[in-house]
Amino acid sequence: MIYLQLFLSFLQIGMFSFGGGYAAMPFIQDQVVNLHHWLSLSEFTDLITISQMTPGPIAVNSATFVGLKIAGFLGAVVATLGCILPSCLIVSILAYIYQKYHKLTMLQTILSSLRPAVVAMIASAGVSILVSCFWPNGFSFSLSDIRFSSIFIFIIAFVLLHYKKATIFVMLFAVLFTFGSAAVFATGGQAPFPSYLSAYCASSNCRWGVKATLSRDIALGENPQMRADNAILSVLREDTTGDPDILKREIKAALAAEFGVERRAFTLDISLCLDQKTLEKEYAAWGITPQEDGTWLYQGESVRTYEDKMLGSYQSREKGAADISVQRNRLGEITEVTVWRQGDPQYDRRGERIEQGRFSNLPAAEY
Repeated sequence: MIYLQLFLSFLQIGMFSFGGGYAAMPFIQDQVVNLHHWLSLSEFTDLITISQMTPGPIAVNSATFVGLKIAGFLGAVVATLGCILPSCLIVSILAYIYQKYHKLTMLQTILSSLRPAVVAMIASAGVSILVSCFWPNGFSFSLSDIRFSSIFIFIIAFVLLHYKKATIFVMLFAVLFTFGSAAVFATGGQAPFPSYLSAYCASSNCRWGVKATLSRDIALGENPQMRADNAILSVLREDTTGDPDILKREIKAALAAEFGVERRAFTLDISLCLDQKTLEKEYAAWGITPQEDGTWLYQGESVRTYEDKMLGSYQSREKGAADISVQRNRLGEITEVTVWRQGDPQYDRRGERIEQGRFSNLPAAEY
């Protein structure tokens, strides 16, 4: 589905972008930022910069970049093909017509009427890019919201471009200045995007809890947390598999559909989430029972250290007859309870760690 969306979006860009690469920028912005949310406005500005620094038309470079970012190499091929296909067909037809009828007054009038519209489209895209560069958090009259580093780079680049005696040394300086400025201001001039998206979501119908974060900056729209929470909870409530891998795929698909971006834009933290009643029932089948003080007994013996890694649960105290470790499979089901008692090397080493107050620093092999 994402390949078809990429193809159709850039097919429209290639078909209706009259006036060259600069005139295509409003169409590209509308498709990749406003409509599909594949890029944020900040990323779109970076895209235009990269497209200008690499050989080839802006629209084609943009198609390749967006396709690669959203759907990998195949996405880049599909998007680029969609972008160039209309041009190949239309230019071939128009070339024939122009050679045959280029002296007609009507054709000259049509071409002349397109020029003002092209200028307006270029100006519109240029203004929106300048605003996003100079005011990364949105236009404001406050001096604190202005990114002066971007204004400085813009002025220097503008002067260099209008320097009439543009020797090879001036051009080399412009290239070095551009790359150097990008390196200096890439991190200092622009704050990292917030990765927070959803709260920790859990349902009584599912053994797993989920929290979603962003792996890249996207246009979230209104009430992003509420929408993300609802998308996650709807999957958790309907889950019948208890399989975290299936849950991960379905939740990413739900989030991608909700925010109109690719699945790779989201990172999920999935952890086992059991209520106390369910946990005690599972433990009882393996001889683990709770005490009133919140510690555990194993087959009637007091437990000194207890761990259930998948559940993220740990306890330790100075005295006890056994150390236990609960092992689970990828579905969160208990498969084994490992027990160490006095006289076992692991039990003694753990005792030394507890005396030194360093139980939390035990190597993984001893956990």
